[in-house]
Amino acid sequence: MIYKKYHTALVFTLVLQHLLKDTKLEEKAFNLYADILEQEKVPKHQIKSANLYSKRIIRAFEKGQISQPSPFTSWQKVRQVIKKGIAKMVGYFSS
Repeated sequence: MIYKKYHTALVFTLVLQHLLKDTKLEEKAFNLYADILEQEKVPKHQIKSANLYSKRIIRAFEKGQISQPSPFTSWQKVRQVIKKGIAKMVGYFSS
């Protein structure tokens, strides 16, 4: 996998872990993160970079700068695209 793809996947899984904290899915998100690190042999400086980006996203989400889209707005199409992308990513990593 090229840098851009696995870096995005690392940031995504770190944010996902935070959002799923104290749920049954938190462990699965962590396992996905660990699988990416193991399979791609990610350098430490890129792991640090992914951690930094995920912390920025989480902070912005907590401060209300990023909000979840409502299914009754034009964001519904965006959510569907994201959902399909996540399904593809999960399918790729689980096979």
